[in-house]
Amino acid sequence: MSFARTVVWRIWDLALGLVLLVIGLTRSGYEPGLIELLGFAALLASGLLVIYSLWVVLVAATFWFTKFDNNVTILQALLDTGRYPATIYPPWLRMIVTFLIPIALATTVPLQALRGDLAAWQVLLFLAVGAGAYLLAYRVWCAGVRRYSGASS
Repeated sequence: MSFARTVVWRIWDLALGLVLLVIGLTRSGYEPGLIELLGFAALLASGLLVIYSLWVVLVAATFWFTKFDNNVTILQALLDTGRYPATIYPPWLRMIVTFLIPIALATTVPLQALRGDLAAWQVLLFLAVGAGAYLLAYRVWCAGVRRYSGASS
């Protein structure tokens, strides 16, 4: 279920993102240190875990809502929110995209770590949010599988 919709050709999007990141760092003259690079990598992984967890929860929702065809559309709308830095949103919406539906954890927060804008406690907090998202998705999935009675019912 997890990787059934994986499109290998989308790897170019990742490569383009890395090229843009390197160009941006080069042109700005900013050279992140080892701590910033490690924080960026850890929070990027945590952000990917959040996106994966959102996907699992949306797919697991079909155990309860049999006519739930728009789960991909919902996830795409959530990801569109992450196209912009979370700092452009008003504080109430920033809290939603950072903690309730933590899309900013996958987009804005890793770059803040790369720039050195986050304290160590903030990095640990956002790593915990990623782990929490995964644990929540795991529990929702397990609850859905326990509820599932078969395709023929």
